Amino acid sequence: MAVDSFKNITMSFKGTGLNAIIDDVTVTRYATSLKGLTLEQANLALSTTQLSAREKELILTEAGLITSTQTLTAQEMVSSFQKEIGNKKDAERILIRAKLVTATELEKDATVKLTLAQIQEAVTKGRLSVEDAKLLTTTFGITGANYGEAVSFEVLTKAIWGSVIALGKFLTT
Repeated sequence: MAVDSFKNITMSFKGTGLNAIIDDVTVTRYATSLKGLTLEQANLALSTTQLSAREKELILTEAGLITSTQTLTAQEMVSSFQKEIGNKKDAERILIRAKLVTATELEKDATVKLTLAQIQEAVTKGRLSVEDAKLLTTTFGITGANYGEAVSFEVLTKAIWGSVIALGKFLTT
């Protein structure tokens, strides 16, 4: 079992202090221990460690369990997402609103690619909630995004431009 093999892994780090992260050899050792597990099983096994979220992400990527792109049929996408949110119609509505799949692709059960960039764009343009984005990335094993930062940056940008416009109006009066 993966959890048992974790006990035999000697960890080494790159960096020091708060910036320290496990090195490539340690990542490979953990990834090797996860071979043959599903993403869900691997996440459960890694939850028994004190690794950071970033370190777990590196290990899952090395193990080939997560990626930045997923290719599947439109119906597979809906079905998998439905398992997370509990309702097929809601899953379809969210995916179509986020422009991650079209109604035509659903009807034809076309093969579609779901990428991290698509999910990030949908979040920043307000077509997809941060919570749904996290569910999608977890469901499909897509990694690399920090949605909190993406949304915060978008809000910050709008606030700055609002201040610039207000200042401009003040200076012209």
